[in-house]
Formats: sequence, C-alpha cells, structure tokens
Amino acid sequence: GRTLSSILSIKARGRLPVARAVDIAMQVCAGLHAAHREAVVHRDLKPGNILMERSGRVVITDFGVACMMSAGNLVTGDPMTMVGTPAYMAPEQLGPGDLGAHTDIYALGLVLYQMLTGDLPFREESPMATAMARLHRDPPDPATLVDLPPELSTLVLRCLRRKPEDRPASAMVLAEQLAPFKKVVAAEPSPPRGLVRERPIIPQHLAVSSSFVSIRMSSQSLAVLPLRYRGPESDAYLAEAITEELTDLLSMTRGLKVLSTAATARYGEQRDPRAIREQLGVGAIVDGSVQRHGDDLRVVARLIDTDTGIQVWSERFDGRLEDVMELQDAVANRIAESLRLELDVHRHTTDVPVAAVELYLRARQQTKHFDLGGLGPEGAEALLRQCLELAPNFAPAVATQALVLARLWYIHGDGEGGADWPGKCHRAVERALAVAPTQPETHLAAGRMHCEHGDYRAAAQALRESLHLAPTYAAAHAYLGALQCEAGRAQEGYRHLTMAVELEPTDSLSMMSAASYHAQRGDYEQAISMLGRVPDQDPTTRGAIAIIRLRMSLWQGRSDQVRAQGLRWEEEVDPARFRLLELLGSVYLGRVGAGELERALQDAMTRNSSPRFASRIYQLATEVLAARGEGDAAFAYLEQAARDLMVDVDWLTHCPVLGDLRLQRGFDALLERVRQRAAAIWAT
Repeated sequence: GRTLSSILSIKARGRLPVARAVDIAMQVCAGLHAAHREAVVHRDLKPGNILMERSGRVVITDFGVACMMSAGNLVTGDPMTMVGTPAYMAPEQLGPGDLGAHTDIYALGLVLYQMLTGDLPFREESPMATAMARLHRDPPDPATLVDLPPELSTLVLRCLRRKPEDRPASAMVLAEQLAPFKKVVAAEPSPPRGLVRERPIIPQHLAVSSSFVSIRMSSQSLAVLPLRYRGPESDAYLAEAITEELTDLLSMTRGLKVLSTAATARYGEQRDPRAIREQLGVGAIVDGSVQRHGDDLRVVARLIDTDTGIQVWSERFDGRLEDVMELQDAVANRIAESLRLELDVHRHTTDVPVAAVELYLRARQQTKHFDLGGLGPEGAEALLRQCLELAPNFAPAVATQALVLARLWYIHGDGEGGADWPGKCHRAVERALAVAPTQPETHLAAGRMHCEHGDYRAAAQALRESLHLAPTYAAAHAYLGALQCEAGRAQEGYRHLTMAVELEPTDSLSMMSAASYHAQRGDYEQAISMLGRVPDQDPTTRGAIAIIRLRMSLWQGRSDQVRAQGLRWEEEVDPARFRLLELLGSVYLGRVGAGELERALQDAMTRNSSPRFASRIYQLATEVLAARGEGDAAFAYLEQAARDLMVDVDWLTHCPVLGDLRLQRGFDALLERVRQRAAAIWAT
C-alpha cells in the first residue's frame, strides 16, 4: 500500500472528495479506538503514518512514540521533551497539559482538514512557529476554502478546539458523527435517459494539442478506463494515480454519474466502446495513456461516445515528472468543464428553437473576450437579446444574459445615452434568480452585482453557490480568487486564480488579477509575464492592461516608463480608460495639480454609480499622489477609499508606494477597520 501522505501529494490541490476523506477518517477512528481501549496514545498521527492498502483498508502505522495512559486515561506532557510532528501536534503537546485520546483526535482533525481542503490550517515560516500558531488563533473555517456541508465543517473545527474537553469525547463518537457524510457526493441524479441533442455545440477554445467535437451523450454517466502506461515499469503507478485522480475529480461534476475505478479495473487492451456501454451502462468513456521518457511526461486523454464509438474530444498534456500534480489536475478539470457545458445545454434544449440555441452558443463564444465582443450586433449582449426573444425562458441564456450585463456595467459604468447598465443588470439578475436558479452563471452575475455595491459578504455567498453548482467553472474561480486576494485571503485567492487559468487559458480576468498579485509583492517579472499571456487585444482589454502597467511603473518610481506608455494610450485603449490613464499619468508627471485631479475624479464618478468604482478611483489617486511624495493629499484620498466599503487588505499591506503612509497617524486604525470589514465577508 501507499501512505496517505503520498496519495495527497499526487492529488490535485492535495485534497480528496468528501466521501473518500470521511471514509478514511472513520477507519482511522476505528484504529484509534482500538489503541485507546488499550490505554495507548499515538502522539504522532499524520498522513505519513496512515497506510492505504489497494483494497481500500486503512492502517495506522508507526507507534514508535506512543505512550501509555494512566488509569485516568491521561498522561502528563513534558514541555521540555515535546514528541511528535509540529504540524500535527495538539495544543497540549506544546505545554504541560495532559495527553490522552483527545490528543489523537486533534491530530485526526488536522488530517481530515488537510484531506478536505488540500492544506493545513496553520502554516508559518518554521515548524515550531506553525505548531505555536494554534495556541493563539483559531483555524480558518474549511467551508470558506472549499465547498463542504456546513455541519461537516463544524465537526472538523470541533476536533481542533484548543480545550480538550470541547473536542468529540472519543474516536468512536467522532466516527458516529462523521458517518452521515460518508455518502456526500457532488453529482445530482441524472435526467431520464434518451435525451439526445442533435445540434452541435460550438467548440470551446482549447490548446493546439487538443480537438473537440460535439458530445451526444444519451446518458449522463461516465467511466474512466485505466490509462495505459508506457515507460519504466518502476513508475507504472503514475498511470494508476492519474486514473484515480480523473475519477475523483469527474465525480464532483454535478449532473454526471462517474463509475468507480473498481468497476473499470478489468479493462485491459480490449476496450470496445459499445461493449463497455452494454456492460457498464455508461454514455461515455475516458481513455488515454501516460508516457514517460526520462523526466518528460505526456498524458493523452480522449473522450469517447459509447453510442457511436466516436472520439469526441482529445487533448495532449506535456510536462515534467515533477509537474504530475498539475498535469492530472489539468486533464481532469478540462474534461469536467467540457462535459458540464455540454450537459447544461443538453438539459434545456428539448423545446427551444434551433435558431435560439445557435444565437446562445455564438453569444457564449463572445463571453470569452474581455469586451464581450463589443456592443454591436455580433456582441454577446445583442445576440442574447435576440435569443431570448425567441425563447424567453431558455435558462442558460437567461443566466448568461445576467452575467453579460453585470460585466458591461463594470466595463462601461452607467453607460452613455440612457444605456443604464446598472438597471439592466439588476433586472436581469433578479429574473435569472427566478428562472435559472440552478445555473452557475446566475450566481456569478449576482456576485458581481453585489461586489459593485460593496456587499461583499453577499457576493462571496453567491460565488460559493456558483462553484457549488459547477466546481470547474473558470469564471467563478477567477472572480472569487480576485475577491479573496483583496480581502485577506490571498493564498486561497491565488489558488483560485491559478485554477481559472488552468481551466480556461484565455481567461483575461484571472491573468490580470494574478499579475497584480505578483506586482504588489515586487515580482514584476512574473507580473509582466502574466500580462503578456492575456490573449485579447481589443481596446478595452488593452486599457485594463495599461492601467496595471502604469501602476507598476508608479510603484517602481519609473517616470520614464510612464512617459513612454503615455505615447501609446490614445491610439491603443478605449476612450474611458484613456481619460483615466491620461489623468493619472499627468498628475504623476506634474502636469496636472490636485484641484484638477479632484474635479476629474468627481466627473468620472458621475458616469459610474458603483460604490466599488468610487473606492477604486480613490485608491488610484492615493497611489499617484503617494508616488509623487504628496503624503498628506494621498492620505486624504486613502481615507475616502477606506471610509465605507473598501476591503483591500492586500493592497494596504503590500502596495510599494504606501510605505510612508503606513507611518502616518491613523493608518493602523484605518487598516484594522478594513481588516475587520474583510474578515466579516468570510465569517460563518
């Protein structure tokens, strides 16, 4: 068998499906119960000491530092001779507290936390600092990091209470409390068989090493066949591990039933799709291979329709051996998202005119562009209007229209000539929540709308719901990641941004947000690299990129770069962002004074009623004045930015030009106010 540690190390994002994690934890509970019954405390329970047999049986190993409990089921710890692995120690192991069954329950709580979220709740610069952190602060709620049942999250946190008496009373009590979650799965019951969509889906943009045609699945069920391995026999486990990972991640796709690896283990070289359909009753199979040559690794995945035997999707993923986690993650998530989009249209098109579906699919292609294809007749907004005239209650189109209008509000403000993007957005979101509540786009649209109003807690809840409905939805990962990077959850946020880029390599928001993340930490080379990968080159996209480049130049004190960039703005970017760039650049270069800056900012805010926009504008004014050395004026704008709804803790703590402002009287109180506001977003 393998250790749980080795399994987590090759799992995507280091985590397991809920049902599998709970099953492992319950088996560990049984092992601990047997040890505790013999008055033995393990004292060093961790993934490296949990062995996973191929049959699924779980065994606790390495009782080398175990100790015997006294008649009172306790043993007194010695703070001078701490025993155990710091990352998995209970608080009482760090001081003179009594050790007992509750000590192992705390460690199991940490293991369960790691299996469910992919990370430990405490991570500091050194092992002992990590251990000591649990004495002074509570662990983050795992439900704010990944989609979990609230009751399971509460149970995990109960295991991690600092006081032993607040934890579950015994390992068997914990097992009983975990039992209801052993059947938690992400997939919904599948619709009736035989719903075949005859109209082809427009291919998503994929890498050059991929191909995609329409999927015509008559059953929303799937089997992942064991991937064939080609390479040194000693590394054959790679194919097995990637097969397991594909199965686990695809099983999280709502609306899709995925057979276990046990059901497909018998298939060797004989893999006739129609025969497999008869034997397993699945509508599609994933087949492929893993090849290793030296340190180079290639994974080829194919999606095959078992009705027709036709290969409907394929993609090749190349990387290094050390990239195996990223490779298997990419394979699983790209397949899962492709299937989600297909099933989504499949479920809703039985009574929808062909013309409406075609308009919707054309609009969906335009949503991949930062400017949504513009405001002309071929833009997403116009195409969706036409679609909904033909099919007013076509749920995917209703939801996508709400999202498009939320994005147009962000891009164009209130709009010229009575466009009223805010009003249109509100009405569209309200209708989508009524007509299309199970569409992930509906909740992403609601999240974006709430953000524009500064209701970040409601936005976070909507974004979580979007990802609950579609765990592989790149746009929701990107927006939640951007919000988390601002509001005190930068580590989790960056993971979401990375996930978004992996799922949709053309996603502009995730790459620009990641660029800002790196730039604020002084990694300008990585930031510029990320901006260079943004594919859209329309004026709106170039304007957004130009603002990030200007800010990086301000942060580095590079007036020469500001002058050089300014020569290209009028020709390359959209008018609204040109006005803003010209204003900020002119203030920084001393061509415009503070009075004109204030008038221009007020004028800009008359064209955009979003409170979030106002806060962002004040942040930019703070930066440009701070970069000029006008500290008092900069601090005045900072106070306006932070007055009502700003949650950008990351900017306050990392922005390079705010150094002098951080020394001013009142900054610490301002930062604490923003921190509390940000913390309230994620509070349970």
